[in-house]
Amino acid sequence: MLLAKDYRNLLKTLRSFKNVYLIDEASFIDGYYIAKKIEKPSFLAQL
Repeated sequence: MLLAKDYRNLLKTLRSFKNVYLIDEASFIDGYYIAKKIEKPSFLAQL
């Protein structure tokens, strides 16, 4: 997310990825995080 300069740029950056995952920072267990793959993220349709 280092390339995201603003909201529109963030969405454009996310659209460039084939897969998008959300990580719950509170789920840190034994050095790993639990991530959830986002299927057809609705927030990316705004572009």
